[in-house]
Amino acid sequence: MLNITDRRIIYCLPSIFCQETIKLGNLLIRPLSEAVKDNDNCAKLLMDFPFNRASSVIETLTFKSGDFFTQLDDLEIRDSLEILKFSYFFEFPSSLLDINGFVGNETFECYPVIELNSELTCFGVEHKMPFTNGMSNYLLSLKSYFQYRTVFLENFSLRLTQKDFSYYSVFYGLNKKIDTLDLFKMYNKCWGVYSAYDFSDKALYSKITLELLSSRHVANGNKVGKTFTLFFEKLRRIIGSIADDELFHVYKEKIDSKIDIVTKRIEDYFFSLNIERKNIAHEGKSSHQFINVAPYLVFFPVFLMVLECSDDIQRKDIYRFIFLLSLFMYEVDSWQMIDFETFPSKRTHLQSYINFSRCYHKYVKDNKESAKYMLIGFENWLKEIDG
Repeated sequence: MLNITDRRIIYCLPSIFCQETIKLGNLLIRPLSEAVKDNDNCAKLLMDFPFNRASSVIETLTFKSGDFFTQLDDLEIRDSLEILKFSYFFEFPSSLLDINGFVGNETFECYPVIELNSELTCFGVEHKMPFTNGMSNYLLSLKSYFQYRTVFLENFSLRLTQKDFSYYSVFYGLNKKIDTLDLFKMYNKCWGVYSAYDFSDKALYSKITLELLSSRHVANGNKVGKTFTLFFEKLRRIIGSIADDELFHVYKEKIDSKIDIVTKRIEDYFFSLNIERKNIAHEGKSSHQFINVAPYLVFFPVFLMVLECSDDIQRKDIYRFIFLLSLFMYEVDSWQMIDFETFPSKRTHLQSYINFSRCYHKYVKDNKESAKYMLIGFENWLKEIDG
């Protein structure tokens, strides 16, 4: 058997672009040009390089681009990348007409560019990629696969900075404490860029994550339902901890009085999701209702954070929780409807939630007058629910 550990490797992120190195605890994302500069070990790896040379590479504290392959480094990079994706999607969920473009799980795809085996190079042997059709495995040209993915991934590229990953350390620490990697992986898969004709697994993955997390808190019976009750009780206590805040007063006046409507809307959505999972698993039927699972994608990271990360929750997170409850005051089917009658067009409800969550805490922290006007905008947004 050929030994892969005596060959050098680069872990490339062809759709990720950054101008400077992003340092995230055990992980580094670096511009390819910086990583290979004055690095003789990368010379052979860059010959016939299949991806954009302005893209990025991913490294760790113990692995640098051009080092020899080890299973431990490979596992750390792949596992850490799942946490990185989860933290990004939590803080910057992609939405319709988003300024960052059409971003999904594939945006963060990692491709190992590995040194050709010196013993076989002279025979014209090329790298192969294992594929499966469900019946058997088949080896196809890795070069051809990379060329195909290069064209496909151009549609989902993303420019990143250090500021885009302020939650990485929180979720990395959580994974060390209770091993949440399976939750992260299945959640990230729900961000997968699929054909609209191939979507049924998103209902399965999303429901499984809820069940796995709920089983940590409830031993038997209706685990998810009981965990939702626990979640809402804990969430209201957390929100109550900022009773001195202006946003809390808006919450108390406009949202708390309707909290039963909000909780029912959340529970109804996930009850429907459970019905969909049962229909797929037991009857082989799926509906187009869950081609997209936007409510799950914005809710689940908050669900996880409230239940498992209470010591890490900051005021900016509580703001996000309030904005999320407000979003669920709208019917979920209306979240991404665009109002074409107004000019310039208004944000969708989902975009409004994302904008409030991204910006309000920054304005408050910097003591900007913009915070006051954004709060007024938030109140006006709430008035639209009744209007």
